[in-house]
Amino acid sequence: MSRLQQYCWLAALLVAVLAINNLVVADVHTHRSRLTTCGALPVAGDRIKWTVPFASGLDDHSPVADPQADAVYVAAHDGSVASVQASTGKVNWHYQPGGSPGTGSGPAVSSDGRAVYYATADAKLRSVNTKDGQLGWSLTLPAVANYPVTEHAGVLYVPASNTLSAIQAATASVVWQVPTYGSATTVAVSHDGRTLFFGTSGYIVMALDALTGQSLWNFTTLYDVISGPSLSPDGRTLYIGSDDDRVYALAASDGTLRWKYQAQDSIVEAVALNNDGSVLYFSDFSCNIYAVGTHAGELLWQTSTDDYSCTILHDSAIAVPPSGSLAPENRRLYVSGQGNVTAREASSGNVSWSSSFNSAYLSRPTPGSVSVFVGSDDCFLYALRP
Repeated sequence: MSRLQQYCWLAALLVAVLAINNLVVADVHTHRSRLTTCGALPVAGDRIKWTVPFASGLDDHSPVADPQADAVYVAAHDGSVASVQASTGKVNWHYQPGGSPGTGSGPAVSSDGRAVYYATADAKLRSVNTKDGQLGWSLTLPAVANYPVTEHAGVLYVPASNTLSAIQAATASVVWQVPTYGSATTVAVSHDGRTLFFGTSGYIVMALDALTGQSLWNFTTLYDVISGPSLSPDGRTLYIGSDDDRVYALAASDGTLRWKYQAQDSIVEAVALNNDGSVLYFSDFSCNIYAVGTHAGELLWQTSTDDYSCTILHDSAIAVPPSGSLAPENRRLYVSGQGNVTAREASSGNVSWSSSFNSAYLSRPTPGSVSVFVGSDDCFLYALRP
C-alpha cells in the first residue's frame, strides 16, 4: 500500500468518526464521503462577484473557462455538465444525462470551442454541443476516466484505469487503445502533436507515439504518478510529480533525467509553469507550496498554507491539498485549501488575499480573463475578483 493510499485510508476513517455526529452522504461514484452542505446559503464576501446554485456538489473537478466564448463549464457530482456566462453568472444550459450516473472526469473544451467533453462514472465519455447543451454523442469506455481528456487536432486522448484511448472527436470512433500499467493521468501533447506524455499509478512516466500508441520511452519512479504533467514552452522538457515526494524534469525526446527536486511529501496535484517556463509551481500533500527554477531545479521559495487540517479526499479518493493554478497575468498563484481560496504572489508566495467558504471541499481554482472560478461542495459555482 502506497503512502497516498494509507493517507486516504486514515482520512476515510476520520470521516467515518465524524459521521457519528453529522449527516454524511456517500458518493459511490467518486468513492468519497462528505458532510452534507447542499442547500446552505452561499458564502458572501467582497471577493465574490456572483454565485450559481446547482443540485449537487461541484468540488470534484476544476471549472474550465473559455474567455472567447465568455463561458465557464463545470461538471457536478450527479454527472451533469453546465455552461455559465462568465461575466454575469447566467446559466446558458445544463445537460443532465439520464439516471444521474455521477461524475468521472472534469470538462474539456474542444480547440474550436464547439464541444465540451467529459466522462461520467458509468464509464461513458460524452460530447456536448457548447451552443445549446445538446448531446452530440456518447461512447462507452473500457473503464471510468477520472482525469479530463486532452484534445489535439481532432483526436481525444482519454486516460482511464489501465488504459489510454485515442478517439476521433468527429465520429466517436476509437483509433487505438493501449495498456498503461495503472491508472493514467491527464495527457500532455508535444508541440508538433506527435508525442503523448502522461504518468501512471504503476510508478511510470510514459511517452507514446500519438499516431499509433506505440511506446517511445518509459521513466520509472519510486511510487505512483498521479500528478498531471506540464511541458516546457520550447517543448524540450517534461515536468511531473510523484508520490515518491519528487518532481522530475525529463528530456521530452528520450526521458533522460535532467534534474529532480525532493519535496517534503507526495506530489499529487499537477505542476504548473509560469508563462516563460522559467519557474515551476507545485504543492505537496503536507500543504507546502514550492517555486522551483526550471534551469537546474533550484528552490526559489517555499511556503505553507498554515492549514493543518487541509488533507481531504478529492477526485476519486486522490488527496490534493492544496490546489493551485496560475493567474492569466502571471503574477499570482491561486490556491484552494480547506474551506478557503488564497491569492499568492508568484514571486514570493506571500498571501495577497484570502476568501473563506462554507464548505471545506473546493475545486482547484480556475483563472479566467476577469474572474477566478471555483466549485464547492456547497453546490455553488463562485466567481471571485482576482
